Amino acid sequence: SSDTRDNVNNSYSKAMKEELGVGLEVLMERMRRLTESSIEDMSPEELLKRFQSVKHQSAEITVPSVRKTSPKSELLHYVIDPEFAYTDFTTREPVSEVATFRARDYSWDDHGFSLANRLYTDIGNMLDDKYNMAANMTYYTMGDNREVDTSSFR
Repeated sequence: SSDTRDNVNNSYSKAMKEELGVGLEVLMERMRRLTESSIEDMSPEELLKRFQSVKHQSAEITVPSVRKTSPKSELLHYVIDPEFAYTDFTTREPVSEVATFRARDYSWDDHGFSLANRLYTDIGNMLDDKYNMAANMTYYTMGDNREVDTSSFR
C-alpha cells in the first residue's frame, strides 16, 4: 500500500510538473508574440483593449467597468482640511530654473546610492547589493527558464 501510494504521488507530481511546464511554455510563447507584434500600427484604443484583455486573461478576474466611489471621497475620511493642497515652493518666473523633484524622477543609481553613501559610509554598497538581489530574484526568470523578458509583468 505504501508503494502504491508513492506511485500515485509520483505520477500526480509528474503530471502537475508537465502541466505547469506546458502552461509556462504557452505563456512564454504569448509573451514572445506580443513583443514581436507591431505596436506602432495600433491606435491607443486598440492598445487599451489589448491591455485589458491580457490583464483579464492573466488574472482570470473581471475588470470593473465603473468605480463605485471616487478616490477623493475615500480620502476625505482621513483629511482634516479638504482645501489643503500642494503648492510648489518656487515663485520664480522661469519654471525651468528650479524644478520640483518628483518621485517619478528619482533613480537609485543617480540619486539614492550617492546620497546613502554620503550620509552613512558604505551603506550604499550594502543597499545596492540587496536591491540587486531582490531585482534578480524576479527579473528574467520564469519557472526554471532563465533569460526570459519579464518586463511586461513589471
